[in-house]
Amino acid sequence: LPISAQNTLAGPARDEMRTMPGAAEMAVRIKQMCEDHYAREVGRMAYLEARLNLTQPEQPLFARWKSVKVDIAKRRSAECSQQLGGHGRDLNRKFSNPVERMTGEQDMLKRRLADLDAERPVLAALYGALTPQQREALSPRGPQMAGGVMDPGMMRGGPMEMGDRPLPPPQ
Repeated sequence: LPISAQNTLAGPARDEMRTMPGAAEMAVRIKQMCEDHYAREVGRMAYLEARLNLTQPEQPLFARWKSVKVDIAKRRSAECSQQLGGHGRDLNRKFSNPVERMTGEQDMLKRRLADLDAERPVLAALYGALTPQQREALSPRGPQMAGGVMDPGMMRGGPMEMGDRPLPPPQ
């Protein structure tokens, strides 16, 4: 920024410009973010286990599902650290063109599909053994997430409200 623009910035904004994180600090932050994903999943599973108040026959079914979920979270955390922490790799260079970005997205979706294939049968076995009240406790609350990304329309109560106009078809 020109000196005149720098002088107009308020204290915290001006300080942030001078303290942009370096590569080492960013690597630490990224590693922490990746580890936090795993920790949140472990915590979420402990919360569900307590909330469901499982019976003796339900406990091994839950333990199997929990094992699959935690294994997936651990693998994703390791992949996250490797891909984003990157051993000094330049993140912007990883997908330098649209074809590489599409290939990366396709690989990610294949991994997600494999995760779903591993999780679905053990979750189905658990779900089938639960009471209606336990099933309600297991069901997600609030806006549904698809692949970890919330549909912005869900915040308004659905994909479209009365008066919303759909986007025109691509030309």
